[in-house]
Amino acid sequence: MNAIPLPNPHDPLTAPHWQAARKEQIAMQRCPACGYVRWPAANSCPECLTEGGEWTALSGRGSIWSFAVYEKPLDPAFAELCPYAVALIRLDEGPIIYARMLDPPDRLACEARVVAVHEHVTDAVSLARFKLESANAD
Repeated sequence: MNAIPLPNPHDPLTAPHWQAARKEQIAMQRCPACGYVRWPAANSCPECLTEGGEWTALSGRGSIWSFAVYEKPLDPAFAELCPYAVALIRLDEGPIIYARMLDPPDRLACEARVVAVHEHVTDAVSLARFKLESANAD
């Protein structure tokens, strides 16, 4: 199997996000002026253009805004995962992010409540995946 592409956890702009992920948390920048929570990280707020941002831990909960099911991989590194779903998740704090879903694709629906779980891929990289909240009791 080919290696799945991974982010650079040492990138100065995004390192706080990846450090939080190692602790099984989702952290994003919050604008100190207008409060906008943003991802991806940026040097200034896209809403009010204020420079900087405060890293804030988020709940890791949200709902599926949309999703796609991959029956065939776009990259050979993902072949063993097929079929799998990638969802756009609207986090409770507002941002929309995309992530791989852990539930079977036929169980997913728009507006379904989800919660983040973290997969420790390497010693330096942990990635947020999501599962249906109802699956927490399983």
